[in-house]
Amino acid sequence: MRAVKLYATALALSLFSTVALAADELRTVQYLSDTVTGLDAKYLRLQGGSEWMLSFTSMAIAGAPIIIVIETEERDGGRPSRVATAYLAGARLPVRHISGRYVPKEGFLTDVEEANVDGAVLRLADGTSMAVQENDRKTAGNWRPPYPALLSADKEKLWNLKRGKGIAVALPSWLRDRTGNLDN
Repeated sequence: MRAVKLYATALALSLFSTVALAADELRTVQYLSDTVTGLDAKYLRLQGGSEWMLSFTSMAIAGAPIIIVIETEERDGGRPSRVATAYLAGARLPVRHISGRYVPKEGFLTDVEEANVDGAVLRLADGTSMAVQENDRKTAGNWRPPYPALLSADKEKLWNLKRGKGIAVALPSWLRDRTGNLDN
């Protein structure tokens, strides 16, 4: 039975178009994954201790997962500026850090373009295929592409930014064997 599942997964992987690890096609960002502990009008307090101001009032529930993506953009005169966006309960909200410390992680902003029927394999916007860990396949199978996603820098976790939920992923073993280097 296990051999049949492995064969089906390998077949699904081969159905996706070719895979190229072109990290430059993914937007490199910093991110923070946390939980909302309080909301006062336009201010969010997170479990990690940081506070953020929303650009407009939002409905959030204490205990709700939140992902804040921080991008660096060039502003007037070519000076870099950090822009933060919160993904909360399916909404995309501009935010500004106002107090408290946070430790951002590195990741990649992308889109999930395709998924096979059982959620075992996802294809990202740059063509990279990601194998979904078996215990997360039902969750991934319920998500309907396309949707915005955040991939951790180690390529082991992927968040559906519309749903605010993360799943465990990995590069397929046949791709790891072919490239020999996962740090592209």
